[in-house]
Amino acid sequence: MIRKGGNVLIKLDGMTITLEGQRVLNDFSIEIAQGEWIQLQGPHVCQLVVKALEGTLRPTEGHFYYEGVDTQCYSASQWAHLRKKQLIIMSPKKGLMNHFDVEKNIQMQLKYGGVYPTKWKRQSQRVLEELEILSLRNREIETLGSLERWQVKLAKALVAKPKFIVIEGVYEELKQAEIKEFVIFCKEKIPVEIGVIFCTENRSIGVDESFRQVKL
Repeated sequence: MIRKGGNVLIKLDGMTITLEGQRVLNDFSIEIAQGEWIQLQGPHVCQLVVKALEGTLRPTEGHFYYEGVDTQCYSASQWAHLRKKQLIIMSPKKGLMNHFDVEKNIQMQLKYGGVYPTKWKRQSQRVLEELEILSLRNREIETLGSLERWQVKLAKALVAKPKFIVIEGVYEELKQAEIKEFVIFCKEKIPVEIGVIFCTENRSIGVDESFRQVKL
């Protein structure tokens, strides 16, 4: 059953992206509600949409509204707040710092979010317990398996208490069976009020019936 949401939080209206004179995304529109799960499918395009969502790529045409506000009006601090607290991006190149252990990585997310240091220990332990991966707390990042790394990335995202989590590029590091296991893990551990945008460049990689599938 598709996980549907409540009020619309994300709206892409007529988004067009042109790179080097080539139109790679044409007049794309979508509304995503709080708590809704979406799978975006499309070779070479998903990553560009993710960049637009985090504000590192401005669309050639169209608008990105968040909670009814046009992000074209956002200041640098508003974009930073969106990325740190509202819409967390999980990708192969983001989320974990190899020179810290698991617990310290999660605490750094709390630091970026402006949480007082006196609360770091308790909150990082709580999220690891909720995800049932407390045994990983003192592990160095480089010693983790691929699936464990993504589980820790999810813990780091959840501790920020975002409204949306964007999962991009998971197929680059996980095998098909591991992707299925990770999706089950997400379904069990992510609170119902948090939306998920799962981006896959490869259209042949399905998620499951929990996601509304959208082809770019």
